[in-house]
Amino acid sequence: MHNEEFFKLFAFGERLIDAGIGIIADSKIEVPHAFWGRDPKVVALTLLSRTLSNFKGASIMVREDLLVEAQVLTRCCFENLISAAGLHTDSAKFIDALVRDEATSRRKRGKFILERQNPDGQVREYETPLREYLKKLEEEYPKAATLNQRHIAESTVLRDAYIYYGHFSAIATHVSASSLSHHLKSEVENDQVVRTLEVAPVPTAYDLKELFLEVCDAMIGVAVTVNEIIGGTKTGESLRALMEEHRALQIEHLRTAPS
Repeated sequence: MHNEEFFKLFAFGERLIDAGIGIIADSKIEVPHAFWGRDPKVVALTLLSRTLSNFKGASIMVREDLLVEAQVLTRCCFENLISAAGLHTDSAKFIDALVRDEATSRRKRGKFILERQNPDGQVREYETPLREYLKKLEEEYPKAATLNQRHIAESTVLRDAYIYYGHFSAIATHVSASSLSHHLKSEVENDQVVRTLEVAPVPTAYDLKELFLEVCDAMIGVAVTVNEIIGGTKTGESLRALMEEHRALQIEHLRTAPS
């Protein structure tokens, strides 16, 4: 299925990866010994690193014709983009929300473990360290709060990124009627519609190309945003040319849209 057009896209993706790695290398930012999560620049670089990993994974899935799996990782990239935009818009507010989200998650997981292991609430000495840790978290972060990607997106100039995030959440990441219908195919036989099950649906070349361009869009967005957060880099100067090349690839792709 992969023709010359695909190899052109994959080559472009490799240049995006090189740009992301270059921005990190040019940043010259030291990770503080204190809690790194309070440093906006360090958080930005971890977001870029995570996006590079997700992007590489999505690229491999596209090469293997695994559309849904690539969509799951594309959703991760758009989540990273929303987070990077939130960090850029108000770093203190985003980081505070990030810390509270972590505390809330740990509290919920810890309480669930205790409830499952000790449903009667009996005193068990080996549980004491976990109970004390959960109590400390509750004292430090009494208000439970989780990151809300929609709210973060709406507070930034990249609010439309949530459209992609929500779309891929529904059709790929979560169990839903939309994601499950991916494995059903309708065919007409003898003037009757017959529905069959497809264990491994084969995506169209057009859909794979479109998805790859979408994940490239998220990768570029994160790279641009992070580059701005850390104050700009030499490698970051190449991003505009990459954005223009991406736009040209999108236009070329749209010309091949099925009628």
